[in-house]
Amino acid sequence: MKLPHLQPESPNKLKKNEQKAVDHFNKIIDALNDKEVNEKAENYIKERISEINKNLTFNTIKKEESKILDYVKKEFGYVAQNHYKALWIALGMSVIGVPLGISIGLALDQLGFMGIGIGLGLAIGVGIGSSKDQEAKKIGKQLPINK
Repeated sequence: MKLPHLQPESPNKLKKNEQKAVDHFNKIIDALNDKEVNEKAENYIKERISEINKNLTFNTIKKEESKILDYVKKEFGYVAQNHYKALWIALGMSVIGVPLGISIGLALDQLGFMGIGIGLGLAIGVGIGSSKDQEAKKIGKQLPINK
């Protein structure tokens, strides 16, 4: 069974950002139709689509889209392109970069060097995230969409 697309009653009345959100949401549905999903997941996604149809606004579309992507990640391991890179950039800068920068700054007695640690954390995060994204693509767990 195929998942249905969002089909607004009057697409001409949609705002530009709402139309883009509908198009992006439909790309996600197309990507999920190409993957194996069970009946429980289909029912969950159809519920989310019906929630959007009740109140077709940009915020509703994005909120339900996020719920669907979180659900398929949790249940099947499917992620959007560059998902891990975005995640690891934030982790690298905050968890690795800031402590590293503070240690460098304190060791040199100049906290202005804290930016070096943040830059190193960013580079480490990009490296780890890119490798995890490539691994997900290799095993077929990456959806051909951007979040």
